[in-house]
Amino acid sequence: MNQKPPSKWQSIGQRLAQCKDGEYIVVEPEGDVDQEARKLRCRLDRIAVCRLIRRSVKIVDGKIIVTRLGLLPVLVVFGAPGLSAAQAGVLRGHRGVHGWQSARR
Repeated sequence: MNQKPPSKWQSIGQRLAQCKDGEYIVVEPEGDVDQEARKLRCRLDRIAVCRLIRRSVKIVDGKIIVTRLGLLPVLVVFGAPGLSAAQAGVLRGHRGVHGWQSARR
């Protein structure tokens, strides 16, 4: 099977996921450094392996420095006793078709 190679953003995300807390990677921008840094922040949020990683994206001397700060705390609601899935969904901020759902209808 032919697997396409990871995109630039996926490659950066995988490298960041392998870093330890406090370690950083340096990214050479391809064009406007401000726009590239904004794009990088946005794209890392879309990569599954990076969603729970706290990170800092800074511009230093025309280069983009991405520092891993740690992991985001995860709120586990579905395992809490006495909560239905609908109530847990409200606590987690899920929205229905008509805006924010309430636990009671």
